Amino acid sequence: MLFAQSFEFFKEEIVFEINPVFFIVNGDYYFRNTTSRAISPTISYPVRRADPGKPFDTIMVYDQTDLANPLKLKIVDTVALFTVHLPPNAEKMIKVTYRQRHNGTDARYILLTTKFWNMALEDASYSVVVRKNIAIKQFSIFPDKSVDFGDTIIYYWKRKNFMPEKDFEVQFKVTGK
Repeated sequence: MLFAQSFEFFKEEIVFEINPVFFIVNGDYYFRNTTSRAISPTISYPVRRADPGKPFDTIMVYDQTDLANPLKLKIVDTVALFTVHLPPNAEKMIKVTYRQRHNGTDARYILLTTKFWNMALEDASYSVVVRKNIAIKQFSIFPDKSVDFGDTIIYYWKRKNFMPEKDFEVQFKVTGK
């Protein structure tokens, strides 16, 4: 990778939501420039194709320093491409939100691409929000805890030095609208 020594992806904080129609991802991704010069790498953000149609319904990408103006995206099949502008010796958070229709039984978030960065994530935190009309059958990665808020359940994961061995998958059943 061109930026292996100067550009790092080191942290992610993601909230997933599953409703009767959509799988929604709201993620904060942290990047670091370890050089004394400004860099502008292009990020490839993969999205699983849930059906034969579009891989996602809506996607927006924001730089934390200018949340009023989304970054320009180029969509190529199941990948969104965007450029991150990093000043010298700086860290930056990029927010990515997207939604895609699910097939009614499973949803997957691609984690295995972390290996292409050749380093574990220093910190990773994930949560899945579901209403009572979504019955969780199985997670590919067992949650650390869950909290039942009555009509909503939130499942939580927190990892340090995380190098995923599998994608984040949820098997579920829609029990009502």
